[in-house]
Amino acid sequence: MLAVACESSGSTLPDPVAVAYCADCSEFSFCPIVIDEALNAGCPEETRAYYACVTENSCQPASCETEWQRRQACFGAEDAGTDGAP
Repeated sequence: MLAVACESSGSTLPDPVAVAYCADCSEFSFCPIVIDEALNAGCPEETRAYYACVTENSCQPASCETEWQRRQACFGAEDAGTDGAP
């Protein structure tokens, strides 16, 4: 008898913020994967704050302009280190 074991490439669960956002604000099955990747990319604290805010505000991004601006500023600061552009 031959036994073959498979290991899933997604061995960790998505971030709880990603799960909550996707459950409340998205109909796409792959949403937790995409949002989880965004949360773990550059500016994770600012990104997490933005998605948590949107979820808490009934999926209304307009309610989270401050969090969005902080996220954008963070990415601008990261980019400024490479090419000087905001």
